[in-house]
Amino acid sequence: MSASQVVTRFAPSPTGFLHIGGARTALFNWLFARHHGGRFVLRIEDTDKARSTQAAIDAILDGMTWLGLDWDGEAHFQSEYADRHAEIAHQLLAAGHAYKCWMSQEELAAQRAAAQAERRPFRTRSPWRECGTEGEGAAVIRLKAPQTGETAIDDLVQGRVTVQDGNGALIAAATVNITWKVPSGATITQTATTTSKGLASFTTTDVAGSYTLTVTNITKAGYTFDSANSVLTKTVTSR
Repeated sequence: MSASQVVTRFAPSPTGFLHIGGARTALFNWLFARHHGGRFVLRIEDTDKARSTQAAIDAILDGMTWLGLDWDGEAHFQSEYADRHAEIAHQLLAAGHAYKCWMSQEELAAQRAAAQAERRPFRTRSPWRECGTEGEGAAVIRLKAPQTGETAIDDLVQGRVTVQDGNGALIAAATVNITWKVPSGATITQTATTTSKGLASFTTTDVAGSYTLTVTNITKAGYTFDSANSVLTKTVTSR
């Protein structure tokens, strides 16, 4: 692996203070970047304005400095890229990789309750996916999850992991691995990429943010990968 290619990131949410699990994740990303002579990026996931606080942001920055985990360049804030997030969401919509959904919160709650009653994972089943008509009021943009085929993830620790797309994909593959290569294009999933208020969801912001900052490798805790086996999605060609 070329040293010039390696860019890792730590992306804490300022909805709470830096904790030991987050510090461990930051440490592994920092070590990986420094080992390869690459760059370590700090990106604050501050898109949840209702729950994010300046006190938490300050605690994250102070904690990282106290731990000696220096980052390269200025700290980035995910909210700064709101226009880019919206652009990506509408590009996916125009390309047919996403669709507008007018499901109500009551409809979603009913699907969630049915899944719980049947002891199966909750999967959004939107009647708007192939509808082709417009609904009324505010809509979300949902990414289209592949419903056939399989997903293969080449993880640098666990090797190749394959799951069937029929299990129902929910989240972007680039967000759930232990040190795998970030895809160079958007991943197609079923979850919402924008909210009814016009804000991008975490699924969009996390992947788009990493792509925009040219992140090449993401390291997360092992349980994150294990719990994601039923919700992985198709990736595209790596950088």
